[in-house]
Amino acid sequence: MKFLSIVVSTVLIAACAEFDSGTSQIELADESGQRGLSYTYLSGGTANHRLPEIMGGGVALFDVEQDGDLDLYFLQSGSLDEQSEDHANKLYVNNGSGQFDLLEAGDASRNLGYSMGVAVGDINNDTLPDLFVTQLGSNVLLLNEGENQFRDITDSAGFRLEDWSTATAFADFDRDGDLDLWVVNYIEWSEAMEPECYQMMLGSRDYCSPSHYNAPAQDRVFRNDGDGRFVDMTRSAGVLGSKGNGLGIVTADFNDDGLLDVLVANDTSPNNLWLNQGDFRFVDEAAVWNCAVDQHGVARAGMGVVATDLDDDQDQDVMIVHITTEPDYVFRNEGDYFRDITAQVGLSIHTQRYTRFGLIVDDLDNDGWLDVFEANGAVTRLSKPHRGDKFAEPNSLYRGTPEGRFELIEHSDAINTSRGAAVGDVDDDGRLEIVLVDRDQPAKLLVNQSHSTGRWLMFDVRDSAGKPAIGASVSLEIGVRTVTRVVQRASSYLSSRDPRLHYGLGDADSVQNVVVRWLGGATQRFDSLDANQIVSVREGDS
Repeated sequence: MKFLSIVVSTVLIAACAEFDSGTSQIELADESGQRGLSYTYLSGGTANHRLPEIMGGGVALFDVEQDGDLDLYFLQSGSLDEQSEDHANKLYVNNGSGQFDLLEAGDASRNLGYSMGVAVGDINNDTLPDLFVTQLGSNVLLLNEGENQFRDITDSAGFRLEDWSTATAFADFDRDGDLDLWVVNYIEWSEAMEPECYQMMLGSRDYCSPSHYNAPAQDRVFRNDGDGRFVDMTRSAGVLGSKGNGLGIVTADFNDDGLLDVLVANDTSPNNLWLNQGDFRFVDEAAVWNCAVDQHGVARAGMGVVATDLDDDQDQDVMIVHITTEPDYVFRNEGDYFRDITAQVGLSIHTQRYTRFGLIVDDLDNDGWLDVFEANGAVTRLSKPHRGDKFAEPNSLYRGTPEGRFELIEHSDAINTSRGAAVGDVDDDGRLEIVLVDRDQPAKLLVNQSHSTGRWLMFDVRDSAGKPAIGASVSLEIGVRTVTRVVQRASSYLSSRDPRLHYGLGDADSVQNVVVRWLGGATQRFDSLDANQIVSVREGDS
């Protein structure tokens, strides 16, 4: 068995002399203005209350230049009536210290249309991350040509489709070394079909539920043929004919067979769990795996979704957030089905209070236990609006405990209509930040200012071509625990996260028995690593 060769970055935080996980506090402060961010997401909301106006707001955290730090790409919707060139997507480039500069990025900086979500991935193995932008209308594929410049190659790549697409993810579904693409669609919507819905308590017009349209949409899956084109495999992959109101997506090897599967969170229609059969074929096993509907057989309003190992058993569990009155889903992976453990982890009561979209499940205070951040905002007008925003709700923050529960510790003082959220370490200090998109309000960079934090490790895991190795995992021992994280980009709601793996270590000054498992089952390992460093790993290095 080969031993792993690693590259270790400079230690960025001095080790804590002592850490008390029982007294740690999570402190997130909006520093968007100080950091150079001045972006505002515009929904184009009107008195007509057309459904797309309440749904958008994606964001990507990614390293556009491959210079080692995270940059930001914000998506703009604008107006359904008349698009303006001012309503363009925006690229903010990190100068290396967590400060951002707005740069002109070629086609990525023009008005692409009514944008919704984004996937990040290197489609041609040139080490530069490319962008796929979902929209109400034609989606857009943007090729990274270096020096922060992108070119629209949608037509030549074979993507000119007219859908209302939302969540999306790049992943190598056939294990041929390049990234394929899954596109989630929401509703077969048009202006002409928009119904009139009314808020009975307020006696006036409001946004409709997706169930009023009775028009669930067909998701699509594309195979990367390796020469710049994507082939629509929806029919031959077995996906055609299974429609839903899709809003969230994660990719993971849920059944541990070495193939990446797909979970789609649907809004008022049953969720899909597409298990990869090989040969680019998928079977929806959501009903068998107990994640299609709730215990009463009712489909919930699925929005943001995260896959991660919640219980340290080295497989991928799932969390999905919903509309007000519906609790979160927390599904524990039992190997061949999911067990609903929402009540056991303490999220069945508090989460019902608000409508949740963006979802972060990461260790925000580095105490070794995963925390939960939920980006909240209503979809129907509230009877007591906050400062004139009829949909604004406080975001929610839950601190993870050693007992496997989540404790509500804070509702944010900043109350807005929040949507997309992405997580990553923008200043490489070992503490995770959250980028938050609010409807018709300036975006927020929530900088982690937690003072009582533990030690940490991060891993930058890349395949033989040099791109983040989606689906690869790193397991390591922290004391008596074995903690596993899997490389992902698609997560939360309409957003793309930092693909680097982050581990809070509490007061541990090192980890042992580190095992890197590549998609397909090959492993590499080394004995121990000291805390407070970023470790770079590349497949095939000896």
